[in-house]
Order: sequence, then C-alpha cells, then structure tokens
Amino acid sequence: MFTFTRNCASEQDILLHLQKCDKMFTPFLSQRVNIYDYARKIHKNAERFEAWEGRRLAAMVCAYINSGEAFITNVSVELEYQGLGLASSLTKDLVSFASGEKLFLIKLEVHKENTPAVKLYRKLGFCYENISDAQGTMILKVGQRNEK
Repeated sequence: MFTFTRNCASEQDILLHLQKCDKMFTPFLSQRVNIYDYARKIHKNAERFEAWEGRRLAAMVCAYINSGEAFITNVSVELEYQGLGLASSLTKDLVSFASGEKLFLIKLEVHKENTPAVKLYRKLGFCYENISDAQGTMILKVGQRNEK
C-alpha cells in the first residue's frame, strides 16, 4: 500500500504535506515557523525518509546531519494515515541510516504535552536528555563517538 523512499519528495510535495499536518503539531507548526521557508530548508538540507501512497506524501521523518549527530526536525503523518505505524517505521529507517553512516547520536525536541510523540520516541529507545517547562530534548545513542 505504501512506498518508502529517501529524499524523493519535491519542495512542493513537502510544502503540501506540512500544510496538511500543520494543526497536528503541538503547538501548531505555523505558530513556530514559516511553513514555506521550512519546506525549502528541509528540501535543501535534510535527510528525508518518506512514505507515499501513490503520488501523495503520507508521512515523513526529516533530520539534519552534522558532526556525527542527526537532529530530527520533523516527524509528520497526515491524519488519515495515523495509527498505521508510519512514524515508527520511518524513524526506524532513520536509525538504520544513522548506524550505517557511523553517526553516534540522534536528537530531537518534543513538546511535553505531545503524549503520542513522547510515547513513540520512548518505545524506540529515546530518553530525555533534558526537560524545560514546555520542551524536552530526547536522545538515542546509535554508535560510538569518533574522537580524532
């Protein structure tokens, strides 16, 4: 039913997907970023793990890679596709990619009130590195840091 790809979505695909998912973020994505600029930045700079139903981008996990770390900037699943394990599957794809690329850490920030996201990340082995009033940083160690 779904096709899984990496870095295939166009900037327009990403934009449309983020617009459809806007109100599923806590707080809404559009309250935190300019969605047009964010779609462009993701397209240009992020590793993107994508789930497609036909020509429709149903879900994606996006991460920036820098200095042996991956920082997850986006996990989004359109409403009608939620509950099918897409976020979990795509995040596992990122973890496999990170291991293969010899990265040592995956980080993300999550709003503490986003219970489904926190539950997903904990299930996948992420733990809190630190917590503020509203946000928490979660990490998953996937390898050893290469010291030069």
